[in-house]
Amino acid sequence: MRAVWLDRGLKIAVLLGLAALCFGFARADPEDLRGYLAAGRAVLSRTDIYEGLPPGVNTWPPFFSLFCIPLALLDRVSDPLLRYVWGGFNLAALLLALNLVSRAVYGKGIAHGGESPGFPIGFLRMFVPLFLTLPYIDSNIEHQQVSILIFVLVLAGLLLDRKGKPALGGIALGAAIAMKIMPAIFLFYWAYRRRRRAAVWGALATLGFSLSPMLAFGPLRFGHDAVLWFAIVRQGWGAGSLNLSLLAMLDRILGHGFVPFVSPGVERLAFSGAPVVRIVWLVSLAAIGTLCLLAFRRRAEPGSRADCAEWSVVLLLSAIAGPVMWRHYLVVALLGNAVLWAVWLSDALSARARRGVMAVLVLCFVMSLPVLPDSLGKPFIHRLEMSSIVTDAALLLIGALLWLRFCVVAPADSPGHSHFIA
Repeated sequence: MRAVWLDRGLKIAVLLGLAALCFGFARADPEDLRGYLAAGRAVLSRTDIYEGLPPGVNTWPPFFSLFCIPLALLDRVSDPLLRYVWGGFNLAALLLALNLVSRAVYGKGIAHGGESPGFPIGFLRMFVPLFLTLPYIDSNIEHQQVSILIFVLVLAGLLLDRKGKPALGGIALGAAIAMKIMPAIFLFYWAYRRRRRAAVWGALATLGFSLSPMLAFGPLRFGHDAVLWFAIVRQGWGAGSLNLSLLAMLDRILGHGFVPFVSPGVERLAFSGAPVVRIVWLVSLAAIGTLCLLAFRRRAEPGSRADCAEWSVVLLLSAIAGPVMWRHYLVVALLGNAVLWAVWLSDALSARARRGVMAVLVLCFVMSLPVLPDSLGKPFIHRLEMSSIVTDAALLLIGALLWLRFCVVAPADSPGHSHFIA
């Protein structure tokens, strides 16, 4: 009985803490939310959503501007109300993300009681992964971003397909892709895994959502806006310290010659254009892709943790593989942290392998700490960001998940479990 009350107490404490985080940042100036409002207002005023706004304000696909209309309407009523509603929306999305990750990894939601192996408090199953991912979650909430919602849509799509609802899963994934292009990699993953119905539904949903602005703007203006958006994507966002993508990391080192942990942080830095950077970038992605194919060659049982490990790898790749990655993109690390923590809790690995998994979790968390605002002093933080330490943390997590997937020798009969060798 005491364990039950401790479990409930931890859940209440986490809920209050997350609420304080979300609503606390609602009082700050919501820079990124202002961009959403500008896009929504442009649609309502029939102003061009790209040329009618200052450069760099709207960098999202045309469909995202339609998503911003309710925010612009709410802002007309009250700016403080908008901020707190958006804070509540982020809180709800975060709780839903925790629930979906719990269902994916453990086969049950966060409201489910029960004890974890070696722990009397069942919610520790998700509290520890939440804590390990908190720096990225904090960044998303601080900047009033939408990355948690994108993560929820992608994970919901994967789980719906797992449950035999490929149409609904494809629609959820299609909505995410139409808002931000990064999750499109899951269409290829579904095709590779022969989830053909889900892949087709996802492609059709992506096309439908992406073309839906045509109904609001008309074919000619939509075509013009689509061309402008592709031009924005081609232009890129520079290789400054805030861009944590693999390409930006390589450009800072190979293109500009910055020395990791020695060179000071530079926020505004154009891509060097050095051919060697793109060559090494493409070779690196090809090498990671080859490792994925080797690790995924043995089919994972639907509902197993090996299945979730694959999703985690693809999610992390969708974040770091593009030309730009802001730190809040790595909220997707929540699933990878949950998979590794679940395996550590189980008896599926040897004692040596469990020590290795714990070392990876701790190291990745420590490497993510520079994303906390002013936590270590701005000059030191910028130097670490310039050194791409967060990108290295993401690569380390990908490596650990691929190792875990390599270790699978036979899928278990019950959801949420797999057999490993290590």
